[in-house]
Amino acid sequence: MMLPKRRPPAELPPSPSGHSNTRSILRPMPRRDPAGTGSGPKSLLQTTPIENSGISTSAASRQEAPLAARTLDTEVTRLFNARVEEVQPPLGLASGSDQRSNNAVDDTSASAQGSESAKVDISANQKRANFEDPGEYVASNTTLENIGTPEEIADKLTRVGYQCLPFVATQIALILNTPASRTRSLLLEGPSGCGKSFMAKSLAKITGAELMCLSCYKGMPTQNLIEYPSTLAMVSALSGKKESDDPESMLHLGLLSRAFLRSQKQPVILLIDELDKPDGAIDTFFLGPIQDGRIWLESRAPIDANLSNLLLIFTKNFNRVLDDALLRRVHPIKMTYLDSALERKILSPHCHPQLVANLVTVADRMRNSGGSYQFERPPAPEELLTAGQYITRLLDWGTTDFGFIGRSVWAIISKSEHDRAVLEHMLRYHPDFMDPLFPDGKNAALDEIHRRLGRILLNGIISDPDHRRREDAWKDMENF
Repeated sequence: MMLPKRRPPAELPPSPSGHSNTRSILRPMPRRDPAGTGSGPKSLLQTTPIENSGISTSAASRQEAPLAARTLDTEVTRLFNARVEEVQPPLGLASGSDQRSNNAVDDTSASAQGSESAKVDISANQKRANFEDPGEYVASNTTLENIGTPEEIADKLTRVGYQCLPFVATQIALILNTPASRTRSLLLEGPSGCGKSFMAKSLAKITGAELMCLSCYKGMPTQNLIEYPSTLAMVSALSGKKESDDPESMLHLGLLSRAFLRSQKQPVILLIDELDKPDGAIDTFFLGPIQDGRIWLESRAPIDANLSNLLLIFTKNFNRVLDDALLRRVHPIKMTYLDSALERKILSPHCHPQLVANLVTVADRMRNSGGSYQFERPPAPEELLTAGQYITRLLDWGTTDFGFIGRSVWAIISKSEHDRAVLEHMLRYHPDFMDPLFPDGKNAALDEIHRRLGRILLNGIISDPDHRRREDAWKDMENF
């Protein structure tokens, strides 16, 4: 059987020390020479990886472990004092290269060789110094008018945890800084998980507006959004106890009416989530309130909204097309998944930089496969953050098996059965994920595919016990 030719090495994300690695994703870092001097650039993560098997390391590498640990401590102290955002204490799960995943190393021998293991805390409590807790943010000015330039809006959203694309920030600035003669309305359309609802909640935080939410569903009665009967009044009437003839006691205000009434005193953001879940009748229902800024009631006088204090935000996926009349009255914004740079900003306060880079690399491949691999729902930042936290916790517990870690996050980054099948197909056949030890991806066991994913996610963090065999296999394939 003729083996496939080896592809040119793919560009990997830079290591935390700033060095650029240009080797294939599944290929390990360069081995040190027998003298222990090393060859090629080495990042902080590459100086002290865990051995994932019982393979003993050379005496020369053991002798340089204390120097590597001292260098690591000095570098971390310098970076902490300088308050550098991009680098956190490295995911050095061992200060000596002789630590093994089965904890079978003799402590006396390790101390004699100067390679005593010392785990580094990488818990989620390690946050960047300039990262502000969204719960502690207080709006400087409670208003929905003239809230600042697009750059200022993006900066405020970042401070509450939402990474906003420049174009989206510009659209928000336009609608909030432009006078309107009708109720201002935003339509956020995009795939599930791209941050539509979270953007509305973050916007309420930075403006100081009260957030009111409505989750739409199939068969939802729209009339209850205006008024709905009082259960207590109905029970009293059925029991023969007539307490009042006041119509207001018989009918309560619905959510839409309460939002319009509340806007007369303070800024209000009303989030109408998943507008395309109900049928098209709900589109017509919102035409009057948006156009006139008024709610007509049966039990009381109409309610006029303060147009300067009210913002409606509709969100939808791609379940159906909205009515043209509603589309003419809203400001549509097409939302997409964040780019890799913004994803790194979201994940970096919670995960190690190298793990963040590996997760974003996999997510980018799933989103930008050029049509070869059609994922229904590529991982959103929320799923990537969950996967990163799971991997961090497993490493804290001493779990370093590539297959187990890959299997643990398999269903996190690919939620549906369709996406899991596509992910398996990509790991089996995509040239960038080829493994020379298992060149026949078609017949590779599923456990091996899980190990392949775990090895990619832990690249530069946990050393590969088969890296020598893999290097030799690559050379044999090149010389074939």
